[in-house]
Amino acid sequence: KIIEQSGLVSVNEEKERVFDRFRGRIMFPVLDVNGNPVAFGAR
Repeated sequence: KIIEQSGLVSVNEEKERVFDRFRGRIMFPVLDVNGNPVAFGAR
């Protein structure tokens, strides 16, 4: 439920399936000057 609320997955309620919104993408973190992740980029 938390992952769904965060927007990281999409839910198809008819088929009761969960889909990764970023499937097929390479994800990389965007870091601040201290090395802390502040965002993510995808290609």
